[in-house]
Amino acid sequence: MDCSPLAYKWPILLALIVLLGTPLFGGTRFAAAESGSPASAADAVRAALFDAQVFLVSGQGDGAASLAAARTAADPLFAAFPVDGRAYRQLNAGIAEAAKAVDQADAPGLAYARATIWTAILAGAYERTVAAIEIGDEATARSWFLVREFRPSTKFDRPAADGTLALRDF
Repeated sequence: MDCSPLAYKWPILLALIVLLGTPLFGGTRFAAAESGSPASAADAVRAALFDAQVFLVSGQGDGAASLAAARTAADPLFAAFPVDGRAYRQLNAGIAEAAKAVDQADAPGLAYARATIWTAILAGAYERTVAAIEIGDEATARSWFLVREFRPSTKFDRPAADGTLALRDF
């Protein structure tokens, strides 16, 4: 038996994560997608999928509602990706797999679907950034460039700003 102080606190931490992600405290967490930027839409999709997985693992809450919020938050991304493009198809397939996983209470399946969806979003953002650069549309390139993985910098690892500097010089 684990006697560490954290062993007794993990259920409380999980409950806080679930409660803070619900509309109980004044609105939903997914309103950021309404601001119109691709990065806010991508973050809203990611947060909603995380909540769906937390609900699925904990057995509390409504994973289907979180999945519906993820689908709604993904609408601007679907609209921006070419319908015949790989990112669009992968995003659509990932959301279908996530729905299947939630219906079957398949936590590993939902984790796989989350990864598929996030990879599709990153691939689509990359394609949109490159396309905007090719036509000289700096504003669009900057907005899609923010949909990426950010790494925290440490004293051993400088922040990578090469792409940001390249867009600034663009």
